[in-house]
Amino acid sequence: VDGYEAATKVTGGKFVNEKLSGIFWALGKATSDNFEVSGGTFNKSVPSSYFADGLTCAKNSDGTYGIATAIAQVDSTRYTSLQAAITAVKKAGKTVQLLNDTTENITIAANKQITLDLNGHILNGGTGTAKATILNKGTVTITDTSAGKTGTIKRDDQGVSGETSYYVIDNNGTMTIDQANVFNNSGSKGSSLIRNGGVDATSSLTINGGTFEQQNFIAVKNDSNGELTINGGTLTSKQSVVQNWNKARILGGNLTGGYLWTDSWTEAGTVGETIIRGDAQISGTVTAGTIYMDVTSSDPSTLKIEGGKLNVTSWRVTPAAAAVDATIAVSGGTFTAAVPESYCAAGYAPTANADGTYGVEKAVTVNFESNQ
Repeated sequence: VDGYEAATKVTGGKFVNEKLSGIFWALGKATSDNFEVSGGTFNKSVPSSYFADGLTCAKNSDGTYGIATAIAQVDSTRYTSLQAAITAVKKAGKTVQLLNDTTENITIAANKQITLDLNGHILNGGTGTAKATILNKGTVTITDTSAGKTGTIKRDDQGVSGETSYYVIDNNGTMTIDQANVFNNSGSKGSSLIRNGGVDATSSLTINGGTFEQQNFIAVKNDSNGELTINGGTLTSKQSVVQNWNKARILGGNLTGGYLWTDSWTEAGTVGETIIRGDAQISGTVTAGTIYMDVTSSDPSTLKIEGGKLNVTSWRVTPAAAAVDATIAVSGGTFTAAVPESYCAAGYAPTANADGTYGVEKAVTVNFESNQ
């Protein structure tokens, strides 16, 4: 009836309906919003839209249906696990939203195209199972619509001797991270925080925002056939902040702590091509701030620095990389220490800026023709 709010609340009891298709029926202008189920058992499944916030329907061992904590939601349908919600998605472009913290190892299949909204909650992949928290083979955008942006993807590895760690995110498809806090504590013989690629098909990872921290091992490993683009976010590690084996573009964000590593090796799909430009900031610590180049094949790796702000205190090109003419070509950017002349791009020379920083500028060539 217009002007009146009707509500039916069910907190317990046993409901059996052998005739009609459902337990509840919304009459006239009523909807499922007029019902709030938080208890009871039913002989038929009840749509999750009838349940109180954070709850949904689950099948009991005796064949009846009861109450369970809702972990994720797609449209108005709630699910008792994030994996169940992802598996249920049939149409491209759907959003899967976390409703509560969960400990799961999820797989996004190749035929899925979804948005994963962390919604301020924690997705924890546990430890010791040698499974990533997220294995993506499809197309996924990860975001967090919560006000505090506290949504987190993690594992519980502790970096201890003999521990079996694994990736927090293993991307074998197309992934865009707009906002997420990704964390693990894998030890120096463990697994990268994020791996992009490492399979026969091209894997694409774009990072636009969020925080990514793994202090004692690689933060982001761009493996064979991986294409990595970093536009924003904060990446932190005392070891390798980014280890690139194929194609990486660092156009923004703040990379703090350890090595920026460019490499190429014998496996197909590795060219070791790194480009830095735009607003990227690379900040070293007392023991880091290192540009590192190596090869494990006869193919040269390449690093082009065309912009950004770099607190780089060390440039390391291994003898193997130098032997195959791996190149560093600096044509832009500002540095806290002078750029070695041998690493300037063709036509550029080192320069000291008025503010105490360093960079490169177009070189001027003067030719002298002796005439007494």
